[in-house]
Amino acid sequence: MDNHIAYTACLQLASRFYLSLDASDTAGLLACVTQDTVWHRQGQALQGPQAIGQALAERRAERITSHQISNFHLDAETDEEAVAHYYVTVYDNQGPDGALQLKTILRSRDHFRRVDGQWTLVCKRSSKHL
Repeated sequence: MDNHIAYTACLQLASRFYLSLDASDTAGLLACVTQDTVWHRQGQALQGPQAIGQALAERRAERITSHQISNFHLDAETDEEAVAHYYVTVYDNQGPDGALQLKTILRSRDHFRRVDGQWTLVCKRSSKHL
């Protein structure tokens, strides 16, 4: 397996996920998941596009977020499986003045699987780092 290709594909997928989340682009975010994808979000295990889409529909329209990925490291376990470890610095506008401000830093772990030549997101899990 070419680890560079797997690294690039998985980083692009994680980036697209967060860019879509920040842009309130539910269709773009759902293009990153499959029926079996589990996103552990805010204490819930959301499985598949329907549950994920429903949770996103419940976000307040005036909420603005910015998710910044750093220190992305991919462990390619096999030709078809990989796990990424990275940090996500999260900003939002939920403070008293409505300006974007640091909310938290998350330590993330995503599990990817290659299906029919395409890398897909199987499981997304984060925990508070700071």
